[in-house]
Amino acid sequence: MNNIISKVIDCLRQAGHPLTLNEIERITNVPLSQKEDLLTIIKANKKIDFNEITQKFSLNRLYEIYDKESLMVELKKVPRGIPENQDLFDCYNGIDKDIKKLKDEHKIRCIYNDEKDKKFNVLFYKDPEDTAERFAVPAPVFLKEMWNSVTVFGAQERQKMIEEFRKKG
Repeated sequence: MNNIISKVIDCLRQAGHPLTLNEIERITNVPLSQKEDLLTIIKANKKIDFNEITQKFSLNRLYEIYDKESLMVELKKVPRGIPENQDLFDCYNGIDKDIKKLKDEHKIRCIYNDEKDKKFNVLFYKDPEDTAERFAVPAPVFLKEMWNSVTVFGAQERQKMIEEFRKKG
């Protein structure tokens, strides 16, 4: 069942516009109209929108982003950033190219998040009026080398060092 739902989502993603049930069945080779229970589940899926009036299915957007300008507006509104994942890429065709261009133009900041098993980039608006942005200079090479040479200790090693220091002091 999840495989069929995934096929429908991929079909809508690739089409880039609303599709009728017949069009989805033709593209996916899955006779959905003969499986009422599955069709009900598909209509209730949060990634899929079904318009009762037009009888068409479309991909639901998680963000109100339709072009590069609305992407920038949304990034300004969301101080915690927007994950650069499939939910973002589903907003419109070509968003990946716009994101790359905005990164190259230094209009957005991209930070890698390796929290738990969810490894992804997070995009942030880069305010040109921000003092830190206006006066930012790259870190000198010697500072980067010094930072990279610092030994990182685990929690147990740190605790052991603290205990040894307390014994001496």
